[in-house]
Amino acid sequence: MTPKRSLGVNTLQENCISYHDELLISRDVKEYLVKHYPQASIVTEGLLDCKNILSRSSYEKLSERSQKKIRKNFRGSMIPPLDKRSSVDLESYEERYQTAQHDARFELARRIQRSAKDIKSGKEPRWSAVVKNELFGNLIESSRRAEGIKVFDAKQIVERVMVEDEDTWEHGHKSLQRTTPLEAPDLTAPKPDLYIALPIIKRTSNPEGFHRDDYIQNFTENNLALLEQVENGNLISNPMTRLYKKTELNEKDLVCFPCAVVEIKHHRVRRSFREKCYCQAANATATALSMLSRLSHLSIPNKFFTEIQPVVAFTFIGHQSRVWIAVISDRRWDDDELQCGYEMQCIWKGDLRVIWDTVQLCRIIENLHYWIVRHYRPWVSSCLDRWRWVVKTHDEKNDASMGELDDLLPSEIDLMSEEDYDEDSSEESESEEGEYSEDEDDDEDVESEVESVGTPISISRVSRPRNSRDEGIPSSKSLYSTPQRRSNAATLSPEVLLTKRPQLHYDERNPLPLRHVRNHSTG
Repeated sequence: MTPKRSLGVNTLQENCISYHDELLISRDVKEYLVKHYPQASIVTEGLLDCKNILSRSSYEKLSERSQKKIRKNFRGSMIPPLDKRSSVDLESYEERYQTAQHDARFELARRIQRSAKDIKSGKEPRWSAVVKNELFGNLIESSRRAEGIKVFDAKQIVERVMVEDEDTWEHGHKSLQRTTPLEAPDLTAPKPDLYIALPIIKRTSNPEGFHRDDYIQNFTENNLALLEQVENGNLISNPMTRLYKKTELNEKDLVCFPCAVVEIKHHRVRRSFREKCYCQAANATATALSMLSRLSHLSIPNKFFTEIQPVVAFTFIGHQSRVWIAVISDRRWDDDELQCGYEMQCIWKGDLRVIWDTVQLCRIIENLHYWIVRHYRPWVSSCLDRWRWVVKTHDEKNDASMGELDDLLPSEIDLMSEEDYDEDSSEESESEEGEYSEDEDDDEDVESEVESVGTPISISRVSRPRNSRDEGIPSSKSLYSTPQRRSNAATLSPEVLLTKRPQLHYDERNPLPLRHVRNHSTG
């Protein structure tokens, strides 16, 4: 009998995943991230940048309470007034500070505020409509418009993002599972209410301009499918389905390396479902990070794993909104198996019924879009460059050494074939979907299946960088040791997969290799 999947605070802990919903003062958050996760600190600072976004005319439309709050804590968000003695004319002033754009954002925030105040019913679809149609509306609209374009030029390709919803990350779940403890309970596959990812370029598409450049070719269906093959390192890039051995992907599956997730609940949910919302976000971000961890292995040495790009999460409990930054808290290769810990920290919270909070949130989403196309995508592309180079080198020299990565190669290792750990038959997919249909990350789960704790959640870090084991997140209480990890070929370092041939060991009573069977003692 296959163990039942579950999701809760305790099961996340057992899988080395933690989240911290307490919002520390910005200075503490910044100092903590700078010290332990420099790349995450850069992204956090960029996301929360709200300098010069409020014009005088918009400021005067705010309530006295909001004006007082801005004068006290957000004075830098005000656009400097035009000095009458200045030689700068009004047109140049408005162009310099982009006042029209900022005023448009302010009016959007006012519409969202009115919508949030009008919702009285405790139904999630009401809040989903506000979040998807208004808050993320511009981003979703641009993503949908791109679906109808048959011929892309280079600029359209590199500036495009995919915004999708309600997809079950079954393939990405395998990526996470391979980095978590062997004896840990199996988590449900993530199913974000909304997520943002990079687009995959279809085999049948015909991009023009610089489409032959690696910066674009790295994201083609052919290249990503090639890198997913076991002999090429088994790089999982798509969270829903495997790419190789498929003649053509469906439009809904043309996404890779998700970098932001959104989870939504209505404002009348009980505490257990509030916690479930955070657990769903932590599960999804950890899944996305597990894909980035393997992606970056050939580019970032283990001791510099904090340079791996983070993943962003948004949670909405009705009008109560939060922004989170998720990072890999530990990464190492033990006996050629990838081991990771994951951590999600709240970096901002607000209320959709407050205009100034919503203005900031709209700005954060704009900053997120900028980060994805200007920083995240180039970083992913550079990692893919490294994978392509290694695969090409190996194809030219079957026994080519891996340079500075030689010391990671084992003397003896047992590998499994791709079919043994990456099942993709239609029969198995259907049975798996049916078996876990009641356990996926959706809102139809009964409350009894959701773990609940009686005190506010404040989970300490699973593991810390080795140079800071005596220091933790402010207000954390304890450390968790790293248990034994799952063992299968997919957890092996890419250079091992590229240089070793599979040696299979089968159990006649079970179609899966012995090392991949999760639990034989039940059923």
